[in-house]
Amino acid sequence: MADDEAPKKTHPAEPVIVLFFIAALLGELLLQFNRFLGSHRRLSDFLYTLWLFIKGEASFAELIGSTNSPALAATIFALRVAYFGVSAILVWFIISTYKKYSAAHEKLLAPTKPPKEIFYGVEVPEEKFVNPKWLRVIDHVNSPNPSDWKLAILEADIMLGEALDKMGYHGATIGDKLKSIEPSDFPHLQEAWEAHKVRNSIAHEGSDYLVNKPEAERVIKLFRKVFEASKYI
Repeated sequence: MADDEAPKKTHPAEPVIVLFFIAALLGELLLQFNRFLGSHRRLSDFLYTLWLFIKGEASFAELIGSTNSPALAATIFALRVAYFGVSAILVWFIISTYKKYSAAHEKLLAPTKPPKEIFYGVEVPEEKFVNPKWLRVIDHVNSPNPSDWKLAILEADIMLGEALDKMGYHGATIGDKLKSIEPSDFPHLQEAWEAHKVRNSIAHEGSDYLVNKPEAERVIKLFRKVFEASKYI
């Protein structure tokens, strides 16, 4: 078997020569690049400003200005104006949508939302359900129009008839239904009769029967006692 060949010896100056040629090549490249930048002043300024911008030492406006291009500066300005315009439109759209949503939400909940006050200082808990028909009665009795006060009593009497029907009392008229009730079975039966009689006076005498606001409120309070006792409102 032949002996292995001896390793080839490297001349001591060979690595130095290689490094010299690499350094010369890099130097020439740097020299040519420097000459290129020197002959292209705008590009040199732009690259230098870009470097400062990346480091956070120059603003975007300074970067654009370093290009010395009026067309590019005008384009950037137009884009900024368009950006602020679109932002303003989006903010207006969000506010407008929120207002419309709030109004629709309030309108949707209006039939079941109880009033803050029914009569002077008497609050109704917000979680309590209030019959929408009763809300209309309250609106009428709180109206400044005297004809609405009578309307409140007439509508409350209609509710009385509906309440009696649901409780199983029958009769051709509300009076007949009230007559069929045992006083011990119906709380505030006397109040129901008193309020119903006022309704009859309004229905029979029409405009000749005068009702002032305190009287209208008193009668509505009678209906209210009956409805609350029967869980109708």
